[in-house]
Amino acid sequence: HDLTLLFSISLILKCFFLLAALTIVEVKTLDIVGHVGKNVTVECSDWNVWTNVNFNVKYLCESPCSEDKHIIIKAEYGQTKNNNRIELTNRENGLFVTFTNLTMSDSRKYYCGVERYGHDSFIEVNLKVIDGKFIHFIFISTK
Repeated sequence: HDLTLLFSISLILKCFFLLAALTIVEVKTLDIVGHVGKNVTVECSDWNVWTNVNFNVKYLCESPCSEDKHIIIKAEYGQTKNNNRIELTNRENGLFVTFTNLTMSDSRKYYCGVERYGHDSFIEVNLKVIDGKFIHFIFISTK
């Protein structure tokens, strides 16, 4: 009887650790630099998943992307959607996110997400917007 109990506890612990290991997800990160007033397009592809997600609904959300209220824009496969200065195109080969007329306040962490059964998958997008103004100096030499 003690052996059966020990075996049952061992089996439960193995299942627990297996499930815990399966919930650890590695998130791919993209670091993007854009210039104030310009446009930048980000390609989210090569999702870290075992199943084909080419035709799934994809979206862009703000960090932490843990609730629907964080979703900025969502597109079905084959669609292009716009929300203010952000355009989202969901194609078979990836999700294309275009930020137009960049401002400094666009600098932040975003996530490209793909809807899946169970947990959605994400690609982290760190957008840094820099001021593109340059100061030009003219040197005049007098001899």
